[in-house]
Amino acid sequence: MIFVRETSVNSDPILPVIYGNETLTRQSALLMHQSGETIAIVGRIDAETTRLIAAYQTVIPCDAGISQHLISELQRLNPAKIAINTSLSNVMADGLSYGMYQLLVKMLADTQFADRNLLAAWTYEGCPAVNSGPDSPVGHAAPTDIQLERGHLVHFDFGVQKGGYCSDIQRMVYLLRPGESQLPFEGQQGFDLVCQAIEAAHVVLRPGVTGLDVDIAARKVITDAGYPEYRYATGHQLGKRGHDGCGILGPQWEVYGNLPNQIIEKDQVYTIELGIALPGYGYIGLEEDVLVTEDGNVYLGELQTTLVIL
Repeated sequence: MIFVRETSVNSDPILPVIYGNETLTRQSALLMHQSGETIAIVGRIDAETTRLIAAYQTVIPCDAGISQHLISELQRLNPAKIAINTSLSNVMADGLSYGMYQLLVKMLADTQFADRNLLAAWTYEGCPAVNSGPDSPVGHAAPTDIQLERGHLVHFDFGVQKGGYCSDIQRMVYLLRPGESQLPFEGQQGFDLVCQAIEAAHVVLRPGVTGLDVDIAARKVITDAGYPEYRYATGHQLGKRGHDGCGILGPQWEVYGNLPNQIIEKDQVYTIELGIALPGYGYIGLEEDVLVTEDGNVYLGELQTTLVIL
């Protein structure tokens, strides 16, 4: 959905591509559905020009306002998600002004669509990050041409931004080989171990301890089981950005400086994330978001404690 007004003054960079060189004077919503249906909800004064452009199958002229027509069309289409014209990384997709965003939020506030115009927590090129199988790069990597195969562990790292704050979680799926009904023993053992390490961090994390204390607890679960230690911190702060700075739940490595020694404080939000590589299958990684309370921490979402089998 492209949501604009008075485009001669405050145009959207994508508008010449989807609307030509004409302008829209009133509040307008240009809807493009995955089915191929296109709808323009525009001021009556702009309706005839919009029809002549011939890019929209349906043109809905409005007089007093567009909110009722917009909500009606969204209810009819009932999209699971709504992409809006804002982006952290793509200038051609970043035309929504702050005022128009506030107006859109107000229009949809009392509808089932209020939570569907979410942003990515980091750049769309890597959100979500998806790794499949033993040859797929893990971490902040761009998409590759590796195809999903039976016997692959598939790892997702993704987050959304709502109200200016980010989430960041990781989830796991296993694609059964022919004749299999579950992940083989060594894979299930690895998945359970990652869950145990996350819980070990969860138990230690509270006000007054350091990020290093939390990292030691989680890392020990992995190394005591005979796996190599993961080569990154156990967690980071989460807030206005996916990586929000300040302290981390990490080891005393040069790259982290003094950050692991900072004292954990109440009301901070952290990720707890770690994983292991399983030869022949791929990467097992999980990530949970937690809020530090007076005497511990609470998970901010539903944990993945069972591997999704497909």
